[in-house]
Amino acid sequence: MVKTITVPDMAQELGVGQRKVYAMLRENLIPHIRSGALYLVSRAAWDLWLSTLGIQQPSTSRNGVLQ
Repeated sequence: MVKTITVPDMAQELGVGQRKVYAMLRENLIPHIRSGALYLVSRAAWDLWLSTLGIQQPSTSRNGVLQ
């Protein structure tokens, strides 16, 4: 079974309120799967995201221009 992390635990680790975490989830800043009203965040995805501080690699077009 996949281990998950709760919104209160994410908020505590980030030092922000739960509302901020929900906003980050809605904005797709934190990797998750949505099942109805439930946000599922695997512990592995959370740990990886947290270790990179949520920095995503920029995508490039064919001519090398950042998008």
